[in-house]
Amino acid sequence: MQEKQRKKRIVSWVLQVMLAGLFLMAAIPKLTGDPMAAAMVAKLGLGGWAGYAIGLTELTVAVLLVIPRTVIYGALLGLVVLGGAILSHLTVLGISLGEDDGGSMFMMAIGGAVIAGILSYLRRRPLMILVGKEAISNP
Repeated sequence: MQEKQRKKRIVSWVLQVMLAGLFLMAAIPKLTGDPMAAAMVAKLGLGGWAGYAIGLTELTVAVLLVIPRTVIYGALLGLVVLGGAILSHLTVLGISLGEDDGGSMFMMAIGGAVIAGILSYLRRRPLMILVGKEAISNP
């Protein structure tokens, strides 16, 4: 049983770092006012402040994902952010954001959502305790 827990912990950390990197990579252009990021936010019909707000939220997710006690909250907030990104691509932005993109940003959002879902499952114990389900087997 100990070996299984160790493997699960290693898988979780690898996924956490990957997802934190994805969110950090997404946050930096928005926080630095990158013209491409600003154009994407404008295409969504949001004001200039929204890019900074989204970038700050993405940065928050990245930080939450690397603090062991807050991984579950980072994964859940990440699911919300990525759900919004996927919905934005499907309704307003389109799958491909131009010839340079080829749908890669959309695919990263899908992949990130899958990773966030897996992390939410692997790190669900704090939520189970919070809602009074401590008796559920230790993940």
